[in-house]
Amino acid sequence: YDEALVNLGLVRELQGDVEGARSNYMKYLDKHPDSSTVRNNLAALEYDAGRGTMETARELAKARVLSDHRVINENLATLRKQQGL
Repeated sequence: YDEALVNLGLVRELQGDVEGARSNYMKYLDKHPDSSTVRNNLAALEYDAGRGTMETARELAKARVLSDHRVINENLATLRKQQGL
């Protein structure tokens, strides 16, 4: 069930449902607060929604440090493809 929250969050994000994606990511983080993948997803979501803060920038920087992590790379690739980058 918990992993489904992450997948649904990503789907909602790709569909432009920022609040739905945020809700799913936050529910997952309630149970798994150390998940760097979901923290990265949430930080990117906030940044793209124009709510970027210094903390968001730190989360994205952490993701760059962890750029060899397969799941993070897959999530970032999906978002970049959607954004035409």
